[in-house]
Amino acid sequence: LEFTCYTAFFVSIVVSQWVNLIICKTRRNSFFEQTSQINYYTVFALMIATGLAVLLAYFTEIGTNLNFREIRIEWWLVPMSFAMFLFVYDELRKHIVRMFPNSFLERMLTY
Repeated sequence: LEFTCYTAFFVSIVVSQWVNLIICKTRRNSFFEQTSQINYYTVFALMIATGLAVLLAYFTEIGTNLNFREIRIEWWLVPMSFAMFLFVYDELRKHIVRMFPNSFLERMLTY
């Protein structure tokens, strides 16, 4: 059970990094305003990270040496709920920044 938790924790980090990569693409514009500009390097990076996570969790001896064990597919969905929360939070933050330019809220919510 402990080694399965290691794998689930690793998968949650990978899924959180997916949303972090998407969120960090812009500071002010919504993600949906940026969809016309597809960055193929970003898509490639997401596929490589996911592929590496699947490879370590299910197929290789490297995963066994890292104390990873197979996890059920449903457990990939658990961190996705947190990722959706982060995505919605960031979209709301960007919306507030666009609504109140040059305000106290913008200074507090932008990085």
